[in-house]
Amino acid sequence: MSSGSSPPIPLRYGVVAAGKARSRDLTGENNINRLRAVGVKKGEIAFTFDDYRMPDASTRYVIKAEALAGPKVKLPIPTVRLLEFRPEGFALRVTRGTTLLTITEIRQIEFMIEVNKY
Repeated sequence: MSSGSSPPIPLRYGVVAAGKARSRDLTGENNINRLRAVGVKKGEIAFTFDDYRMPDASTRYVIKAEALAGPKVKLPIPTVRLLEFRPEGFALRVTRGTTLLTITEIRQIEFMIEVNKY
């Protein structure tokens, strides 16, 4: 650090929502900060949580999400990626290879999600 520079601002980072959820889990009662689904369509599912707000200069999120294997989930396990942030929550892209999963397929999947804020 040079003699004229300010010390770095400490970074705050922590979990703001987490849990297992499916497209029909609309209440989020068993998840941290009521993480819950808010919509599903071909190739995507959207989630939100209490106190969610769109990311900006003071609010940034890191989303970690994966599809859990289950008896109704076809192999290979689908790929889950963050698609975008929306005013009502964040959307995940759900594919198998380059193919978008159908709504019926997405409804069979249980997602493990962790949302961190910094």
